[in-house]
Amino acid sequence: MLLVQGTRLVLPLGDTGYIRVLKSQDDKFSVGDKVRFVVRDKASVLINIEITEFDENGTALIYLSKEITNKLMVESYYYDLRIIYGNGEIDTEIRKGILQVIDVAVSESEVIQ
Repeated sequence: MLLVQGTRLVLPLGDTGYIRVLKSQDDKFSVGDKVRFVVRDKASVLINIEITEFDENGTALIYLSKEITNKLMVESYYYDLRIIYGNGEIDTEIRKGILQVIDVAVSESEVIQ
């Protein structure tokens, strides 16, 4: 389960998580807009998710699947959350936020079915 603490995200290794991105009640995402979520370590980009479709409320939903989170290690990463508008303008809503991947007692691969 993803825990959101301000701009700090805490995620147990291998868990799935959803990040909902809203502009405001009066200002919703529209066709041509993009929401980009990028996670990096010191050397390279590890996650690059771009959302171009929004729900009926104008919300972007970023999905962190277990396939994505299982590729990470137990440590802290930086992430940016950007909005790229259809007209080309860019707003970096969160820059250098912290994504902390924490250890679990038993990984999913160790669970006996």
